[in-house]
Amino acid sequence: MEIGGISVSKPFDIANHLNDFFINKVEKLRSSMVAQDISSACQNIQLTMENKACSLVFDTVSENNVQNLLLSLPDDKTPGIDYIDGRILKIVANVLDKPICHIFNRALISGVFPDQWKQSKIIPLIKDEKSEFTASNCRPVHVLPVLSKIFERLIFNQMLPYFISNDLFTRAQHAYRPGHSTNTALVHMVDQWLTHLDDKKYVGAVLLDFTAAFDVIDHDILLAKLKCYGFSQLALSLIRNYLNGRTQKVLFNGSLSETKFMSCGVPQGSCLGPLLFSVFVNDMSQEIRNAEVVLYADDATLFCASATVPELNTALQNQLNLVTNWVKLNKLVLNTSKTKCIVFGTKYLLNAPCYLNLRISSLGQIRLIT
Repeated sequence: MEIGGISVSKPFDIANHLNDFFINKVEKLRSSMVAQDISSACQNIQLTMENKACSLVFDTVSENNVQNLLLSLPDDKTPGIDYIDGRILKIVANVLDKPICHIFNRALISGVFPDQWKQSKIIPLIKDEKSEFTASNCRPVHVLPVLSKIFERLIFNQMLPYFISNDLFTRAQHAYRPGHSTNTALVHMVDQWLTHLDDKKYVGAVLLDFTAAFDVIDHDILLAKLKCYGFSQLALSLIRNYLNGRTQKVLFNGSLSETKFMSCGVPQGSCLGPLLFSVFVNDMSQEIRNAEVVLYADDATLFCASATVPELNTALQNQLNLVTNWVKLNKLVLNTSKTKCIVFGTKYLLNAPCYLNLRISSLGQIRLIT
C-alpha cells in the first residue's frame, strides 16, 4: 500500500493508516456541518408525543433470558477484540448465566455500559477487487464483543416493543414494524405509482442516499429525541453511556492498530445501531407536505406525481428542499453522487426522453440529480 507516496508493507503501519482514514472521513464530514438548535430537531417528535402518555424504563433481566441468548449464539461468528469466543459461552451457558446476568442488571440499574464492551475491532474488506488496495477502496466491518451484543439484544428486546406498542413509528417506516418489510415497502410504492399512472400522471422518485449514515449520527440530537419519545433519565443515561467513549482498532494481517476514539455515530455490527438510526430518522416523514417518503432503516425514497413534467419538477424540488433542510437540521449528509431520480410514466407519456433538473444543496455545494 502507498501512503503519502511511500510504499508501506508492515501490517501495523497499514492498520494504523486505515484506522486514521476511517476516523478522519467522519471527522471531515462533521467539521463541515453547521451547529444546529437541538430543540428544533425535536419539534416534530414533540407534536407526535402531545397526546401520548408513555415512558420507557429498562427492566432488569432474568437468568433464563441470559441463558437463552447464550444458547442461541451462532458458532461461526468472529470473536471481538476481547477474544471471547461465543462458542465457549454457549457450552458453559448454564454456569455463566448467573454472573453474566448480574453484570447486565448492574449496568441496567446504574445506567452505565461497561467500557470493555465499547471496543470495536474493524476488519477492512476491499470494495472492488479489480482496483488497487487503498484506504478509500476498503469497507470497515465492525466486530463487537459477544457479551456486548447479548446485552444490546436485551435492551433491544425492551426498546422495540415500547415503540411498537405505543405506535411511535411513522407509517412511512417499514423496518421493525410488525407485518412490514422491504417487500411491503416495495409493494406500497409500486401500488401508489400504478395508481398515479392510471390517472395519466408522471411519477418522480428520488432515491436518497446518506453518506456514512450510521457514523455521523449526532449523539446530543439522538438523546434529545429519545427523551422526547419518553425515555426515562436512567434509560437515557444507559444509552448515553453506550454511545460515548467508544473506541476502535483495525485488524490487518494479524496486526492490531492503535486505539482511536469515535466522537459520534451509532455502532455498526450491532443490533441497537440500526434501531437507533431508524428512531433518529423517524420524524423525517413529518417534514414532507405534498409527497410521500418510504423508509427502511437507512434507505429512503421520496416520490410525488404531477400531470406535466414541469409541474413534477417543481413539486419534487420543493419536497427535496424540505428534506435537505431536515437533513441539515439533524446534522446528516446526503450523498449527492449516489442520490438518484427516476421518472415513471405510461408508454404514451414517455414517448420522448423525460429529464428533471433537481438540485440538492449539501455542505455548501449544489448538485444536479440525474
